[in-house]
Amino acid sequence: MGQVFYYRKYGIKRHIEEAVVVTSYEEIANETTGLLHTKPKNSNTRLLVRVFFITSIMFWIVLFGGSAFYFFRPGQEIDLSQLHLIPQLFGWGSAILYCVSRIPQIMQNFRNESVQGLSLVMFIFSVVGNLTYCISIVLESVEPTYLLINYPWLLGSGGTLFFDFTIFFQFYMYRKPTNLEHKHMTQDD
Repeated sequence: MGQVFYYRKYGIKRHIEEAVVVTSYEEIANETTGLLHTKPKNSNTRLLVRVFFITSIMFWIVLFGGSAFYFFRPGQEIDLSQLHLIPQLFGWGSAILYCVSRIPQIMQNFRNESVQGLSLVMFIFSVVGNLTYCISIVLESVEPTYLLINYPWLLGSGGTLFFDFTIFFQFYMYRKPTNLEHKHMTQDD
């Protein structure tokens, strides 16, 4: 939290000073130009955001629908007396917060059309950690009562993988072209 307060107080001024540097007289702002030099937005960004939201909603509907069918299908025996209210509430709260924690970063990446400042290695470790956590629960038991008790934690770790893979897609989409790709793109023009 210390970094947040530091950069709010001291980092903003430096960023603004760097952003308004004029390199030539032709770039001086007038009534038709923006005050800050920005790169043009990709026209696909709005489409990608819509696709992200639609696939997110579809993913969660299929996940919850499939889970409801698995746990509560006819003939399925589940001992609901093993569910304890307080741990389940904390588990569901944790799962919801953990799953939605990636959404602000994903939206910021779409808005900026960049993943600058994000560590790809951190997300790789996050995916590996979430996968091993889910696998450890499933390897313990696949009995439906056990899985229902642990469902919030499975959902928290497993559901976050969807958003982590969205960030991997952003790393791919917003990567900087290598010298070979840059040469190939300029030769096509």
